[in-house]
Amino acid sequence: MIVRGRVIRLAAFLVAAAALTAPTAAKEKAAEAAASPAVWRVSDSDSAVYLFGTLGALPAGASWRSRTLAGAIDASDVLWFEAPVGEAGAGETADRIFRTEGVLPAGKTLTSLLAPERREALAAIAEKNGIPVKSLDGLKPWAAFVVLSAQIGASAGSVSADADLMTEAKGRGRTLKYFETIESSLGVLTMMPETEQVALLSFLLDDFARQESALPATFAAWRDGDAEAIDAHLNQSMRTAAPAAYKRLIADRTQALAAGIAAALKSRETAFIALNAGYLVGPDGLPDALAAAGFKVERLDRPPPAKPELRDD
Repeated sequence: MIVRGRVIRLAAFLVAAAALTAPTAAKEKAAEAAASPAVWRVSDSDSAVYLFGTLGALPAGASWRSRTLAGAIDASDVLWFEAPVGEAGAGETADRIFRTEGVLPAGKTLTSLLAPERREALAAIAEKNGIPVKSLDGLKPWAAFVVLSAQIGASAGSVSADADLMTEAKGRGRTLKYFETIESSLGVLTMMPETEQVALLSFLLDDFARQESALPATFAAWRDGDAEAIDAHLNQSMRTAAPAAYKRLIADRTQALAAGIAAALKSRETAFIALNAGYLVGPDGLPDALAAAGFKVERLDRPPPAKPELRDD
């Protein structure tokens, strides 16, 4: 699981403000297959929305858009995102929350909460990324988790699909709406019990190298719309190693977002909804949750299965 691809990537997104810039244009390689990231259409009797799962660690200049994706955006009156990370004041709000909610009380240190092998992993990751360990030692585990998560892919000049889509929407004069505020989004982390925070950070320390090395494969799976592989890269490790954190950050959040999408479907406006790809895949994914709620859910980037030929005997 690549942390930057889910709800908690929002916080890293805010800390690493440079990720909000749009990707640099680059020529596509002639031999590169056409991109086909997953797009779903969710509808009821009189309204529809499009669902698209975004990824945070995209190679700069990479080709990832498709005609299906472009058509869904063109057909939509409003674009929804999880939280207003690109709006004025978002960084200041996140910084205030980090200063007031992300610091351990005097006399308590982050390293004292970690097992010896995790302290060594923390020191090694911090040194590799040019972060003084002392600057992390006063942070609560969730805040250290965010700071370290922001480093994954950063050295490779990664960019964000969210940022690109927000930039496009604003440039085209589209209405932007959000399911959450900055405060409520980060509240998912700040309200974690300390034991869950430690488990979450420990998971990241154990999985950091795998996440970094898996970036190309994760991007390839996302670009190809391979939902099973996306789930394996984004969610499976946390689901196994930190199940309580997974439930809080993915499964529970998916249910809350499903309720928000159901509310959006009450509007006659056609909406394009861009959320972290981790919410849309796996056993707790939004397409299945919305189908279970009675909505019609269609995968648009895949042709329908061929009907069997009828033979005259």
